[in-house]
Amino acid sequence: MKKYAVTLRGHYEKTISVYADTPEEAKKKTEIVLIMRELSAIGNRINQLAVKANALGFVDTPMLREETEKWRQFQIDVRKKYLLPKRQSD
Repeated sequence: MKKYAVTLRGHYEKTISVYADTPEEAKKKTEIVLIMRELSAIGNRINQLAVKANALGFVDTPMLREETEKWRQFQIDVRKKYLLPKRQSD
């Protein structure tokens, strides 16, 4: 089987560009897909922590702290990129 050097972002950009009306729309939609993918991954890891805690009767504190920090950083990144007003340069 032949392997191709395609990034996940490149794959989504190519796929979404077929359905988007403009390159800007394709870029925005790609960003949303990647954000949703990361959000899903964080949720899955937190769910794994919950399953482990229920099975063993204790919480894996180091892993919980690591996932909490990833979630916090993810929130900060999304706020900076999409929610906070852009600073105008002087």
